[in-house]
Amino acid sequence: MVATNDIAYNERTNFAALVSVHDKIAYHLFDLTELKIIKKARWPDRVQGIDSYSRQANVILLDAVTSLSIDPEGTRIALIDSEGTLLISELGTADYITFLELEDIGRN
Repeated sequence: MVATNDIAYNERTNFAALVSVHDKIAYHLFDLTELKIIKKARWPDRVQGIDSYSRQANVILLDAVTSLSIDPEGTRIALIDSEGTLLISELGTADYITFLELEDIGRN
């Protein structure tokens, strides 16, 4: 499934991230100055870490990416999937920094 529902743009670097391909490519990173694809970021099918709410080890499976955002410095990208999982990773390496299951917010 190819997603076309969001574009992230960073004015400082003139990079845009868009067009995820479910289970294959998290996003394509485009250099809008050179008009070329810089990277096809791998799909983070298993993100292992500590759940920020329960503090327990967790394996997160990223579903279809519905939203992308690049930080102002152009060094990190945030992805949100259709199940409410937020994943933040390094833009240059696509290595994940942290994740949060947004459905956990507000749980008592």
